[in-house]
Amino acid sequence: MGDDNHSERAPRKLQDVFNMCVSSGGSGDVNNETQNQEEIEKLSTENKQFLNHALSQFVNADPRKIKDAYDILDKGEVSEDDITGLLELLNDLCSDIDNAIVYCRIDVNFAVSLRYLSHSSSEIRCLMAELLGTVFQNNPVCQTYGNKSEVLPKLLDLLDSDSDDVCRVKSLYAISCLCRNDDDNLRKLISLDGLSFLMRSLRSPVEKIRQKSAFFIRSAIIDMHEFAVTELLRLGIVPELIGLIPVSDWMVCEHILECIKLLIEYDTTVTAVSQCKKSELGFQSLLESRIASGKDDEGQEDLVEICNYLIKVCFTK
Repeated sequence: MGDDNHSERAPRKLQDVFNMCVSSGGSGDVNNETQNQEEIEKLSTENKQFLNHALSQFVNADPRKIKDAYDILDKGEVSEDDITGLLELLNDLCSDIDNAIVYCRIDVNFAVSLRYLSHSSSEIRCLMAELLGTVFQNNPVCQTYGNKSEVLPKLLDLLDSDSDDVCRVKSLYAISCLCRNDDDNLRKLISLDGLSFLMRSLRSPVEKIRQKSAFFIRSAIIDMHEFAVTELLRLGIVPELIGLIPVSDWMVCEHILECIKLLIEYDTTVTAVSQCKKSELGFQSLLESRIASGKDDEGQEDLVEICNYLIKVCFTK
């Protein structure tokens, strides 16, 4: 649900600068911090002060930009074009993991973020959701900040009811980044009935929303199977997923069937298998049809393999 776009951390001290320079020059051992430290000690006091000042200006430049942009957004006395430009700037800055943490510390409880998630402009809501996804992505510190706020309920609301499909996609992206590999946020998602929101998004007429919802549910099953599987089965997800097979392309179908496969593997009550066997769902025929259409396509090898597995587990006596 978005690539890993967090850049490597910028140098924060002279030692880091020397290591970076040696690495860029292609000579010496970048890990030999002792040797680099010796080179630093050879510098005159004046040169050390100059370099430390220059580095300080460099290190603090982005946080200042983030704070300035935040202050303008907080006051709200700017045009929609200006807001759009500021959110795009913040998104670029927060692709750096340290800058993302700075943003979380400045926007206490995400008060300003929540305000722009409710903006009348769909473009601004989209950009705000995208910014939050960037902030949370692969960043446990920021995920913890997010857990202590009302961001997740708002994002779920946008996913469920926003009039703009792109905004719904961006909201789902932010939810995924917030909850990925984070048990606390996944538990919060379940406590907010978030799985029901995801189930409804599976019925979206927008292919991209269905695909990303299926992928997110798959991740939730893997990460929190002891909680998620029981709740998903209670919600009736198996018939829901099977019903999507005829209207999904093969890539979305692969996510859907992978979800069913995981539900069966993690289910200790055989409820998932029993639901798959219901004759009115026609699951076996759907699987056989997918095998027939995909058997000569190298790109669908994994899909065909999952279909064969499900036929064996559910319908082979």
